[in-house]
Amino acid sequence: RQETAIAATVMPMHQHGVEAMPCRVVNVSAGGVCLQFGAECRMGEKLLLNASLLEGWSPMQLMCVVRRVVRRKTIFEYGCEFIDLSPAVEEAVSKAILEMQLQRMHGIDR
Repeated sequence: RQETAIAATVMPMHQHGVEAMPCRVVNVSAGGVCLQFGAECRMGEKLLLNASLLEGWSPMQLMCVVRRVVRRKTIFEYGCEFIDLSPAVEEAVSKAILEMQLQRMHGIDR
């Protein structure tokens, strides 16, 4: 699990007509992400995350499902599991995590 502070957008899939809203990627692993944002979602809800995991990388669309919900005053924190990722996207996520770890080891935080 790699700690981050990546600004991204997320869109709950059950709410038709709802636009993507800003969120923060708290951490990322090969299996999922921890997200923070202001809207309330339910356990089991599917979210579409649009995030550029590394500076200069194209944004990736990552489908995930909410597995944990923690309310922190006016913000919610969601532990999400990635679902339906193609092998190429899985590989890109793993490469991004490795690159983040290398950057952290060399004192380059994003």
